[in-house]
Amino acid sequence: MGYLAEKGILPEEAKATAEVLFFFDDLFDSVNGSYENPLKRLGILLLHSVTPYSTHFKV
Repeated sequence: MGYLAEKGILPEEAKATAEVLFFFDDLFDSVNGSYENPLKRLGILLLHSVTPYSTHFKV
């Protein structure tokens, strides 16, 4: 969506919508994770439980 907005195919406001969608994607990843999830290795950084030292505080 953000890419299409940059190319002028979608309105400029679509960039903000894309950012909100990414935020909610990260949010749901963080609450649906577990301590040992193989998807974490695929680059889904927030797909694990929140701990005092987890990546949730670094993103």
